Amino acid sequence: HRTIAYSLRRLPAATECGLCATPACASGAVCWEVQTSFAAEGFNELFEVAVSEAPEPCLPSSYVRRGCTVHVSLIQPKPSDIVAVNGGAQPRLDIDVVAVVDDVVLYGLQREASPQGNAAESEAASPAESA
Repeated sequence: HRTIAYSLRRLPAATECGLCATPACASGAVCWEVQTSFAAEGFNELFEVAVSEAPEPCLPSSYVRRGCTVHVSLIQPKPSDIVAVNGGAQPRLDIDVVAVVDDVVLYGLQREASPQGNAAESEAASPAESA
């Protein structure tokens, strides 16, 4: 089972917000919050590109949860800050990462010893967490 979700909401005025420390929000810019999330559960194989050469079996109780929250601010130039770019002042876009989620729990994942001679890893009863 996999779920991907996105949400977008306009943040209140900076004096009411208090959600981020972005200087843009404090300056009265128009701010938006973007949230993304990915969740997978109930799978019985995992393929990690950087780690595995083939899918590896794991228990269906394993799960992956990843996502982030960012604040995006569109800053309109003030008359005192106007810089001529292509014939006029250009707005600036500021992005502030507010939160990141990277929660991976794998049950029953068994890995062979690597060619470098590391000990074999077996996590039959307890989760192996990776970030």
